[in-house]
Amino acid sequence: MLVARILEVRVPERFHSALFALAGALAVVAGAWGIDAYRLREALRIQAVYQQHFDQADSALKQTDVYYGRVRTIVDLDRRVREIAASGDSDARTLAEIANGLPQHAWLTGISHDAGGLALDGRAKDLSVVSRVIYGLMQTRDLRSPSLVSVAADNEHGLYAGMKYEIHVDGAAQ
Repeated sequence: MLVARILEVRVPERFHSALFALAGALAVVAGAWGIDAYRLREALRIQAVYQQHFDQADSALKQTDVYYGRVRTIVDLDRRVREIAASGDSDARTLAEIANGLPQHAWLTGISHDAGGLALDGRAKDLSVVSRVIYGLMQTRDLRSPSLVSVAADNEHGLYAGMKYEIHVDGAAQ
């Protein structure tokens, strides 16, 4: 009924050009709105696709971060094991050098690290053996400057039992 009433309305001829301009403007606006609505739907579809790709990449990145953390842990562990192994080799070489430098009738009762190297405690048959211990330590490759810290006669139960000595050696691996 409304449509029939609108069709019955007669527009004066002088308004025809204005009405055609208004109808043309409405057609342009409606066309632009339709195109923008289509472009918006397409942009939202593309955004959803990119969001899905981003979510997959983000998940892969998080998984990679977990693996990277595991690899870092393994690399750190490997480094520490290698340091320990190298230290063990160094300590073993040092002990072998000390042992090879000991003459007959001399033995060690203690080895400890101190601020500047190693402190060696031991016993020897007499002072000449203690001097040969120092000479033997002077011949080693990795140990430097053996110095006699103390030496004393060891009298067990009132009987002479040899000499107690303490020697400090610089340059031992720590």
